Amino acid sequence: MRFLSGFLAAIALLIALGLALLWTGAYNVAASAGHSDIGRSIFETMMVQSVKARAENPDLSAKIRRTADLQAGFREFQEYCIHCHGAPGAEPHEWTRGMVPQPPELSEAAAQWTPAQTFWIAKHGIKMTGMPAFGGRKSDQTLVNIAGFLDRMEGMTPEQYQALQQRWGSAGGQGGDGESGAGRDGHGHSHDPGAGH
Repeated sequence: MRFLSGFLAAIALLIALGLALLWTGAYNVAASAGHSDIGRSIFETMMVQSVKARAENPDLSAKIRRTADLQAGFREFQEYCIHCHGAPGAEPHEWTRGMVPQPPELSEAAAQWTPAQTFWIAKHGIKMTGMPAFGGRKSDQTLVNIAGFLDRMEGMTPEQYQALQQRWGSAGGQGGDGESGAGRDGHGHSHDPGAGH
């Protein structure tokens, strides 16, 4: 009985502390202050586990790898992603340095996500990170193209990325909404960019 009353008292104290933080403004929400180590760890763990619980789908990952238009994905990455995330050999825009948390460098971060998970992140966004939900504004095929390109981007060198810029940066196909089919062979399969894997 004493244990139960002590436990309930501890819960009441935590609730009171939470309400005090909520209503007194004691918690500093300034991005310039950053997160505490504990807060960062909690948010990162919660985000990773939430995405994995909602987005792990081996069949979708296989479909993305099979059907993504990598040329369109590269162009869409250039249009929608590079500003915040940078690319191999290309820094993100300067204003992203004030974001908390910092957007990850996707050629490195891609290793921890499957194509189905990056598709889900692009479609639904991530709360409290600045990552927008593109699903209401971009077609699923556009997001498939981006997820497919990110899958190939893992470990890509600056030289490999620069070669793709020279190859795909301005000629042929259609970026933006990924409906062109550029970069596919006659059977709808995407061409290998010769980089990443």
